[in-house]
Parts: sequence; C-alpha cells; structure tokens
Amino acid sequence: MALIKSAGYDGLSELSTDTASRKPGKFFNVFICGELRKDEKTGTTQKPGTMQCTTAFTGGDFLINNQDEVWFIPLFIKKYWARYQTVKDNNGKDYERLIEFSWDEKAAKTSPDCKFEYVVAGYLWNTETKSIVKHPKALEENGIAEGDSVMVFFKCAKTRCGCGMDLLNRIADKAKALPPLSDNPEFERTVVAIRRFLIKTTIVIKPTAHRSVAVYDFVPTTLLGDKTVADIIEKANALTKDFEYQFNKVVRTGGTGGAKTEGSGLETFDGAASDNNQVSDVPDSSTNFEIDI
Repeated sequence: MALIKSAGYDGLSELSTDTASRKPGKFFNVFICGELRKDEKTGTTQKPGTMQCTTAFTGGDFLINNQDEVWFIPLFIKKYWARYQTVKDNNGKDYERLIEFSWDEKAAKTSPDCKFEYVVAGYLWNTETKSIVKHPKALEENGIAEGDSVMVFFKCAKTRCGCGMDLLNRIADKAKALPPLSDNPEFERTVVAIRRFLIKTTIVIKPTAHRSVAVYDFVPTTLLGDKTVADIIEKANALTKDFEYQFNKVVRTGGTGGAKTEGSGLETFDGAASDNNQVSDVPDSSTNFEIDI
C-alpha cells in the first residue's frame, strides 16, 4: 500500500492563484552579498561572496551571516514568469519595476521580455545539531511564534534562473531509481520527489557575455526517511496559502489569474532571512533518516 495518497494533496500540484493584500511573510530571503557592508550600531559585517539572511530588510536580526554553505529541506519549488521595466527612482538611479506576472508557468507570455523565474523555499537545516533551525523569538508581524521552524527562500531569476532548473533536474536524476512513496506516478514526480532530499547550497561563479556572476549551486544530498517525506508533504500542504500569499504577485479579490498589467495591483516582494552555524557537513549519502518535523 502506498504511504502517501495523492488525492489529498491536489493543491501542491496546482497551486491556486488567489491572494490577498501583502504583509511580511513567513519565508526569509537568502541572498549573496555583493559588497562589504557594516552595521555601525551592532558592528555586524556582511562579507562579499557569502550568503546572508535577515528577519527584515532593515533592522532585522541575522539568521544567516557570512556563510559559504546553507542547507535546507525543500517545501516548494515554484516556476513562474515575470516582465520588468527599467525606471528611475527618486534619486535618479535605475531599478527594475515589475509590470507583468503570471503564477501559472503555462500561461501564454505576452512579450519576449517575459522571463521564467523560480522561487525555492524550505526549512533551514543546522548541520551541527542535525535539526531544523528554530526562531529564537517571536516575529508578530510575520505571524511567527518563538520556536517556530525557520523557513527560507532563494529567488532564482535572470542568470540565476538556471539554478532552479538545475536543482529540479538533479533531484529527478537522483530520485528515478527510488521506490515510489505514492500511488500516482505524476504526483510522485511533481510533488513527492522534490521533497525527498536534504539540499546543500553553495555559491559558484558563472561567466556571462558581460561579466561573471555569483549564483547558487543546489545539490540534493542525504535521502530523507519515508515518514519524514510524508510529514514534509503534509506541512507543505498546510503552508500553501502562506507560500502563495508571499510570492504570488498577482493581487486581486478573486478570479482565475494569469498575466496582469501594471494597473492591476501587482506588487514585487522583498525577502528577509535565514539561520546560524552552517559549518559542519552532512554526508552525501543514500542513507535515509527520519527527522522530527
């Protein structure tokens, strides 16, 4: 008998497109620092070429600071498309403004300038304690209580779009020889497989036509235990609305979704944070192990 019944998790295969007005989300952004930064108040530095994660864009606490590796257990890997326009801010500096977006990757693109992006999100993993990182204090605005599991995300866009695609391909290669855990081959491929491995993230340099760019390198490593995978799917199912709330940029009161233009209530999103002590290694192994989710 299959461990996981696909019929109970329809929303994970086809995430809905209904969203509400925004407030800070529960997933925090892992980003690559491009230049040396120092907080004069706290003395905290951010070193170029390392990963960072904070609980707020300004004034937040570090969840990840100056790490070369970040580990996580996937909850969601979502592909969508977006189109941006370069405009000037109040200081005359260029920035990219989102003008079109579709949460449905299969929706017809309206312009050659519409590009695919991925958001990869999951539970932050501490390799020293071999456990999911917990929030040390409540973040009321985000709806997070003290002791809640830390959830992080990576935005894979432009030169980093391939990072999300590479992760999916690597997971598919690693999972194809595994016995299925569900009763549906398509569900196994799109829902179960992406949640069966612990993911190691490092930074690699990718050459482009104009310059070299630091990108994420996601590698599926340790196989998670069958019960852990079932628990992760259960958690992801419960978190679907929170995930969509934060990352589906089509803001409306109802309807079926698809591409929207600038006047349709589109919003971009800013990230926030990650973890601590990502130092020791988890062996790249086929040994499956159970985790208390």
